[in-house]
Amino acid sequence: MLTRIDHIGIACFDLDKTVEFYRATYGFEVFHSEVNEEQGVREAMLKINETSDGGASYLQL
Repeated sequence: MLTRIDHIGIACFDLDKTVEFYRATYGFEVFHSEVNEEQGVREAMLKINETSDGGASYLQL
């Protein structure tokens, strides 16, 4: 039984603009960001929600 989704990844062309869109539209804040050297991209994890059991779901850009 599926009880929670940890994260969903969405590829985007402009990370900064996309992060700002989700922040302004939905109030999501950056939880973690990094440069993925292997793939040659910057990534950001935005926290979508917290669950009653102490977990959370994230949007990975």
